[in-house]
Amino acid sequence: MLSKFIKSVEGESATPVPASAFSGEEIETQLMVNTAAIAKTWDLHLHRQTPDFSALRKLLEVRYHITRDDIPHEDIFGSPA
Repeated sequence: MLSKFIKSVEGESATPVPASAFSGEEIETQLMVNTAAIAKTWDLHLHRQTPDFSALRKLLEVRYHITRDDIPHEDIFGSPA
């Protein structure tokens, strides 16, 4: 669903992205796609037809620190400490 919006030209007459694009299922799907893309960036090869995305995500978090925020910046979202 999101690929239709990602490939479209943004402008005043653009169709707004529907709220359904942000359902739990859609977000989980995008998380899996993102995890595989990050693994490819690090030149990791996935040898299974359907990878264990949870295990792959854990590897990327522990070994490559993909969730660690290491650049000083203003907290624009006001996240709790």
